[in-house]
Amino acid sequence: MVQQSGWSATTLHSDKTQTQREAALQQLRDGEVQALVATDVAGRGLDVPDVCKSINPAPTCVDVYPADP
Repeated sequence: MVQQSGWSATTLHSDKTQTQREAALQQLRDGEVQALVATDVAGRGLDVPDVCKSINPAPTCVDVYPADP
């Protein structure tokens, strides 16, 4: 859905190896992709500069967390 909206994206989930997860994060850090779609395997505390929003869809609602200043 993200790519269909015109955004370049990569994914981070438990079916990827640690090497693949690190590569996905590096793509985001390097600006190669505009969005990272991740499951709860990503958790909180990812170190990615210049993130403007983190969206956490829950079964009953969607929470949007502003980036730290």
